[in-house]
Amino acid sequence: MLQHPRIPALVALAVTLALGSFFFWLGSAKSNATPNFSASRQASIEQLELAIANSTADATTWFFYGERLRETGRFSHAAQAYRKVLETEPYHREARFHCALSLAQSGNGDEFFAFMDDVTRNFAKMAVDIFERREVAQYLSQQRFQEMRREAQNLAMD
Repeated sequence: MLQHPRIPALVALAVTLALGSFFFWLGSAKSNATPNFSASRQASIEQLELAIANSTADATTWFFYGERLRETGRFSHAAQAYRKVLETEPYHREARFHCALSLAQSGNGDEFFAFMDDVTRNFAKMAVDIFERREVAQYLSQQRFQEMRREAQNLAMD
């Protein structure tokens, strides 16, 4: 009976482990070079505004700035911050969702309608989710929003 030599298998295992270690090291080194998301999440409005004023704000900074503004009830400013996120990351789902809710809470029905028109055509399932939120209930008595809601439901089924 022939026995297979174990040396090629051991070499293949060693190479795999070495490559895995290298890529793990590369990933951890790369993550150290990127902004600390948990630190941004805990940053105050003033710290975020300082980063924005110093032109060091990226999409993450703008997103958390929008979060802080929304938490303090500054909804129209929060919507502007979320739109800054969408300028650099057009498919950022959370920014789009929170921008819509901020616009709804700001009380500007026309701006909310225009934004939701785009969301309905391009992200119908998200539009359905937004129309189900309590922040939007005040607009659902208007015919134009009722029609948009029906359109979103129809598009979401496709």
